[in-house]
Amino acid sequence: MKNMLVAAVALAAGLSAPANAQDQSADAEEIVTMEPMRSAEGASVVSLADPEIRVRVPENATYVGAVRWPLYGVADAEIHAFVEADEHGLVQRAYLVQFEQYLPDNDYAYNYAESNPETVELNGHTLHVRPGFMRAVNPNSRADSDGAQFRRLVTDAGYRLPTYMATVRFVELFEPTLRKELLILYVENMDPVLTQMGGAMMEGREGVTFAELMPPLIGRAMEAVSLEPID
Repeated sequence: MKNMLVAAVALAAGLSAPANAQDQSADAEEIVTMEPMRSAEGASVVSLADPEIRVRVPENATYVGAVRWPLYGVADAEIHAFVEADEHGLVQRAYLVQFEQYLPDNDYAYNYAESNPETVELNGHTLHVRPGFMRAVNPNSRADSDGAQFRRLVTDAGYRLPTYMATVRFVELFEPTLRKELLILYVENMDPVLTQMGGAMMEGREGVTFAELMPPLIGRAMEAVSLEPID
């Protein structure tokens, strides 16, 4: 139980950051946004280039918008977000579809083969996969981070995020330069599980372990998201 709680705290962070991003502050009003290049069609995001693909989420998910901006000043990033919320507007599940590529003024490349070698096969695509946790409020998150932009889309649409969220991140590097990626983040409300874990710990009972939580979480994420060719 203790190991599970320590792991949860250690992994409670934002989404991904380009490998060469500098740790410096940025105010929301300083962020220059651009017109998104992709579009939402029902419960899917359609991309006609980089890569040419349709990313589909469950039909009952609600689209809350998109934003495109220079991520940390080193990458062109575009995110589209969907949520499934309860009757009080509390998000139970969310889906983030992110397209990202390094800007031409740098020579950076993504290296998931080293930093995140675990992969899964989904609809004929090989995706790097990593489960983890994130917090609704992250005091260390920069305003121009993808985590901050995701939170802003959700809250601006009138929804509330749970305190803690379990996540599964899928990444595909779809071209040989390794400078472009498709990232999909599956998000689940983690508050009920953590409440149960805390109660078990205080009563001296065994609770769910990190190793037990992750495989079913990845399985649910893979069932919820599909990658399809453009019609």
